[in-house]
Amino acid sequence: MDALRLPVWTVAVTPNTKTAPNLLFSAVVVPVHLQQSPASWNGCVKDWVRNHELSGSFTMPIQRPSVNDSESNHGMEIINS
Repeated sequence: MDALRLPVWTVAVTPNTKTAPNLLFSAVVVPVHLQQSPASWNGCVKDWVRNHELSGSFTMPIQRPSVNDSESNHGMEIINS
């Protein structure tokens, strides 16, 4: 295995078309462009994993604090596949 490649997928979702290409550094991040947040992140993540035929029993979405809300925090959850 390549020293810089994790044994799991790292997917970065962004609404910014200029950000997506910059996420390809070191070939360890798969950028996904979504113009707006989905109604359900759980459904979106499950659909993306299923559409790309990835194995595994769970995903761990991580979200940065909102730039529009100074009171928001980093978030992380576990979604069972």
